[in-house]
Amino acid sequence: MEKFLAYFGHLNIDTVLNVEKVAEKGSNRLMSVDTKYGGTAGNFAMAAIRLGLPFTIFSRVSARTHRDYLTFLNEKGIDTSSVEESENEDGPSCYIVSSGQSQTAYMQQGPMETWSTRVGMERLNEYRYVHFSTGPPSLYISLLDTIKDPQVAFDPSQELFYRYSNSQIMAFLRKADLLFFNEDEFEMITSSQDKIGRIPDSAKVIVTHGSDGTQLIANGRKSWFRTRKVDSPINTVGAGDVFRAGFYLGVYLNMSIGDSIRLGNSAAWIYLDGNGFSGLSRSALLDLIEK
Repeated sequence: MEKFLAYFGHLNIDTVLNVEKVAEKGSNRLMSVDTKYGGTAGNFAMAAIRLGLPFTIFSRVSARTHRDYLTFLNEKGIDTSSVEESENEDGPSCYIVSSGQSQTAYMQQGPMETWSTRVGMERLNEYRYVHFSTGPPSLYISLLDTIKDPQVAFDPSQELFYRYSNSQIMAFLRKADLLFFNEDEFEMITSSQDKIGRIPDSAKVIVTHGSDGTQLIANGRKSWFRTRKVDSPINTVGAGDVFRAGFYLGVYLNMSIGDSIRLGNSAAWIYLDGNGFSGLSRSALLDLIEK
């Protein structure tokens, strides 16, 4: 397999509680409960395999709870040889309360909490890109000094607020070539520069703003990339991971970073517009950005 992208993140078993509105307090009516395979690495992989993108996922899961999940991925042609299995822990699992427009999540980290070994990670320098999404900051930071040639992406994916110390954020800001944040994370980073330092001018910063599109900050310039509107998304869970699969397809095809972001926006739009992963294809994305 071509060594284009090493992607670190979770393989969660998600339990999604679908509600009319995510309540801040009190109780609320539960409309339905869905259980599905997800997580940042899992969602990314299920989108990327449909786009013909070369990648390897790195993760850690329970051998007891995730055997069927790994079989599911293998049957789709997704290589799980760099997924470590733990015999003594359950998970990871995620419990998500979602209204379709907004969501809140509760993570059971399980084996991801204690991940410290480096199965297959001695090969990271063979890849063009190494993408660190959700997972243990201490392990990821220990790998940074071993990565010489690949471009490094830092993408805490909503774990920034409760898993990262200031010094750990600083370590990634110094090393990363690509930075992925949502708008709240970007606000936190830019408002805390006295504690964690500035984002280097050499880094390309991609800030996702949901239905408002995506902002790129690079070479001292800011650019906006709007996305098509989805009237009534059934569920936004996983859309950000699908965006990343579309983005990396553009990078793989040697497109500009702007067109790569457009591919990411288009991938998320297809996913949210009722098609899910089944509507994703390389040709569909390329047709959309040409219109």
